[in-house]
Amino acid sequence: MNKETISMLDVIEAINESSTKIQQQIDGLRQEINERFNVVYERLDYHETWLNRIEKNMAVKNQFNSLLNILTKKEVISSYEANHITEARLI
Repeated sequence: MNKETISMLDVIEAINESSTKIQQQIDGLRQEINERFNVVYERLDYHETWLNRIEKNMAVKNQFNSLLNILTKKEVISSYEANHITEARLI
């Protein structure tokens, strides 16, 4: 039986190579994770922009009630419909 002798330097080199490969894999994973988070952040920014636009342009309750009164007076909707809308807890 032929036994190879492995020196301590060979063991250290093997451990160092393994360590380097593992570190490279970790760095690759870290980069991939960061790229995915960047995509998520971009999507969140996009949705936040839309929500800000909606909030900026939406009617508040007083404006909506005023619109209902105008539509009722102009007979576009009936008072029944106006009451139904206000009591439906939509506003």
